[in-house]
Amino acid sequence: MSRNEALQFINVAHFFDHYFLLVFPTAALAIAPAWDMDYADVLFLGSPVYILFALGTLPAGWLGDRMDRMTLIGVFFLGCGMSSICVALAGSTLAMSIALGSMGLFAAIYHPVGLALVTQIGVRKGRALAVNGVYGNLGLAGAAVVTGILASQLGWQAAFYCPGGLSVLIGLVVFWRNRGSHVSPQEMATVTTAVQPSGSRKTQIRIAVIVGVSALFGGLIFNAVTISLPKFFDERLVGPSDDLAWVGASAGLVFAVAAFA
Repeated sequence: MSRNEALQFINVAHFFDHYFLLVFPTAALAIAPAWDMDYADVLFLGSPVYILFALGTLPAGWLGDRMDRMTLIGVFFLGCGMSSICVALAGSTLAMSIALGSMGLFAAIYHPVGLALVTQIGVRKGRALAVNGVYGNLGLAGAAVVTGILASQLGWQAAFYCPGGLSVLIGLVVFWRNRGSHVSPQEMATVTTAVQPSGSRKTQIRIAVIVGVSALFGGLIFNAVTISLPKFFDERLVGPSDDLAWVGASAGLVFAVAAFA
């Protein structure tokens, strides 16, 4: 697999990573009346996707330092896709929560593995990371729009079936294109040897605390906005109050504009 082809797969993976994280908050608007539940109760079923997305990051990073990273990107596509299909097949709240948790666990693979790959193989790393970031933000926009359209026209299950099937297909292509080009853990360790940090221990701790606190509050705000925006528009938007496609398109427009910021 060429460098450019690998980068394209990684960018698409970032798109799908954020896409799968925002499918449920929009689809929940259709699931709630279909299952005769309150929206808040349905949204609570999605808690495992975000909990396991956070908890799975460290083990995913550990695996990324010991396995071929493109293989893990293929696992990401297959795992998220099959989990999404399982959500569509869920016949109970427990089954849905388990499937969503599985989706979050596989989605956790992307950031520690995909971003490491971008910096490893990207020639102009700053530009490569910027383009990759835009793909992720467009995944948020695409999730709101496509989920709203699919759920309103074909039912909420289609909002999980369609992207899930496409993700599985892309995962198979990644495995096929990556065959015979695996990098051993020893070679990877040689390529990604860390540079010794400069500055005193006290300075390093101070920087770690500042970055950690910033990431914590930034993550809280980011997730609160992305999860609540579809419901906020559903209640406040001027237009057809029960048109999920209109709600999804409006939320998607906000994310699309923000994607290039």
